Amino acid sequence: MKDWSRAMKCLIKLGNKERVIEFAKGARNNELNILAANFLQSLDWHEQGNEEVIKYIVHFYTKAKAFMPLTNFYELCASVSQLYIIDNTQFHL
Repeated sequence: MKDWSRAMKCLIKLGNKERVIEFAKGARNNELNILAANFLQSLDWHEQGNEEVIKYIVHFYTKAKAFMPLTNFYELCASVSQLYIIDNTQFHL
């Protein structure tokens, strides 16, 4: 199991998003799924066009049954959405 964890950490250090996703999709270890989700959160998931990354973050946390990090991620999504709405709203008096 340690080798799988080290392999995932190496992929994360390389910063290869696609390889991390592919590796985690086949993983049966909760730790690997959490590592992948945490890594994906460190990317620009909140930028427009990165909906796929958000789906994978939710998928990996759910697969690992890591519900507290998943809850925290959903709260972060709500905060980012709220900031986006506030920044893009023009107030006319």
